[in-house]
Formats: sequence, C-alpha cells, structure tokens
Amino acid sequence: MLNGLIYLSRTKEPCNKSDIDVLASTSSEMNQKHGITGYLYYTNQQIMQYIEGEELELEQLMSNIRNDPRHTVSTEMLHQNITERHFPSWRMKALDNTANHYDQIESILMDKLSILNKLHQSKSNLQPDIALLISTLSTLVNTNR
Repeated sequence: MLNGLIYLSRTKEPCNKSDIDVLASTSSEMNQKHGITGYLYYTNQQIMQYIEGEELELEQLMSNIRNDPRHTVSTEMLHQNITERHFPSWRMKALDNTANHYDQIESILMDKLSILNKLHQSKSNLQPDIALLISTLSTLVNTNR
C-alpha cells in the first residue's frame, strides 16, 4: 500500500546549505534502496519533509527519523492509500527558499503543520488543505521541468 507522510521538526543546531545538501544526498541513496521518494525543505532550524513509499518502508524510515538526535519531530501527518506518487523522480530533493513558488507553498504547509502541532491533532480538518498543497507543489514541479 502506497502512503505519503509529511512531518515538521526543529533542528538542535542551525544548518547551512551544505549540511542540507549532504543530508539530502545521503537520504537519496538510502531512499533509492527502499523505494522512498519525496523532498526536504529547511528554513530557520525547521525541517519539513514529505516522503512517500510502501507502508512498512515508511514506518521504518519514520522510526529512524524520530530517533535522530539532530532534531525533534513535532508534527506528523499520514496520507494513506495514495493512488500515485507526487514526486516519483525525487529520491530526496532538497528545496530551499530560492525558488519563490516553492517557498510560498512550503511556508503555507509549515504554518498548517504548526497549527496541527499546537492543536495536538493529527486528524483535523486541515488534512485536506495539506494534501491539496502537496498536490499543488507536485503540479508546479511537473510543469516546470
């Protein structure tokens, strides 16, 4: 069963572009072995990552992510039974705020995930909004190839 998952975390220390690029590269290599695709967005010590893959692979990856001492996961939202991958060619793409159209969507997504964290609800009425934003980002990516 193909699922998607998005989470928000805060790093213990600030990261520079090189740190994020190394993380994305290492993640990409591992993700390829496990059939995981997605992207990573970093700004101001906050990481937002969207990952998609088979259920068991995502569960194992999220366990590893939760146990990584470099950051603390604050919010997670699972999208079960997605019909197709949003980012099939991205084993782990690092997005940053230099691409204006990405940054605007990522900023909205981070705000919505922060609200979920404050509400302590993973099953709220924000889930359709978040799914729509991920789909919109996917469409932008595929349009700008």
